[in-house]
Amino acid sequence: MSLRKGCHYTMRLLGQARVLLLLPLALLSLGGNCGPPLPDPDSCTDPPNDVQVDAVEIGAGNAGSVFAPSSNGDVVPAEEGSIQAYWIGIRLRVAGASAPSCLPQKTVVKAPSGEVLVSSETPVRAYEQGDGSRITRTLWLTVSGREARSTWATIETKVGDKTTTRSVWIDERYAGPALAGISPNELTIREQETARFKVQLEGAATKYTNVFVSMSDKAVGELSTSGREVLIATGNDSTEIAIYGVKAGGPIDVTVHVGDKSATAKLQVLPAKDGG
Repeated sequence: MSLRKGCHYTMRLLGQARVLLLLPLALLSLGGNCGPPLPDPDSCTDPPNDVQVDAVEIGAGNAGSVFAPSSNGDVVPAEEGSIQAYWIGIRLRVAGASAPSCLPQKTVVKAPSGEVLVSSETPVRAYEQGDGSRITRTLWLTVSGREARSTWATIETKVGDKTTTRSVWIDERYAGPALAGISPNELTIREQETARFKVQLEGAATKYTNVFVSMSDKAVGELSTSGREVLIATGNDSTEIAIYGVKAGGPIDVTVHVGDKSATAKLQVLPAKDGG
């Protein structure tokens, strides 16, 4: 296997696993074929089995010593790091006299649909500060494909029995026209038929715009396009989503997300006609 083919294969596996990218020395030897290597996660191997902290905070990924806490609505840059994959960086701060220097943590990043984009349970070093808290260096997370860019996401971190959550915008804040709605509000089809909904913006898209689609019961309907999103092309103000009726059920919620706005319609799937 050539180095370049090996790089593509390795990155495909990493994208499917959707875990924190830990690059072994063998992968580093591939050099530029995979883009710059992911920075050292500053992991540790001796976390306590029972960790007690008073609080946990999520902060912006940076190389400085000053911890910058994240707020809901903050922009988290997506760093282009490897083939069809992007990195996002966060730092953690914990408070409490019993906070350990080797910090067991679980961080999960979710798309607006609720799908997990990436997760990490790697123990990381936490450095003592003058105020009694401990902070980590930047924890880098890898997301494959387009999902890392131009989307709202939820970052949730748990340390011990403490959990904190932030809703952030990955990459550049969406500045295009707002979502106007989805129509019709309700549709009824039969099994093996296709429901078609129109997604409308308040104006023409200034760039290709992702429309993320989620359904409350994926066993009833299936998005006809691959993945969980459709695109609105530059200059257009609407697009169509097609949902195939898999089995009778519902009504289910069909929700579309553009930027921080969402809209929901109902879909009912009836049994197929006899002989259909």
